[in-house]
Amino acid sequence: FPAYYGFQTHEWLVIGQQKYVSVQTDKNQIKMFKVVRENGNKYQFIEDRKYELTYSNDNGTDAIINFCDFDHDFKHIFLVVDNGVLQKRAVSDINTVLRSVKLEEAVKGSRCRNFRLS
Repeated sequence: FPAYYGFQTHEWLVIGQQKYVSVQTDKNQIKMFKVVRENGNKYQFIEDRKYELTYSNDNGTDAIINFCDFDHDFKHIFLVVDNGVLQKRAVSDINTVLRSVKLEEAVKGSRCRNFRLS
């Protein structure tokens, strides 16, 4: 897949009191890692499978996460998938789609972060 999938899709977030980093690790997968402080200023990143998102579609084509972002309090993640569908998911149940909207126009890959929620 093209190198721009997953470009600029990492995000630092807090769930409860725990700090995480979210990273798109494949064209259809997002993983979250706990940020754990060890002795002094050393940090460790521990994968938390509870928040692993693997996107698949029902139309037989390659499943692609084009863009992702979180709401202001990190309760929801928003995805643009397959170049034309916006999805809303709860972080607490990250593999369940709460809402899905087909976009009027297809989106294209980009090396810039051009997906923002406000």
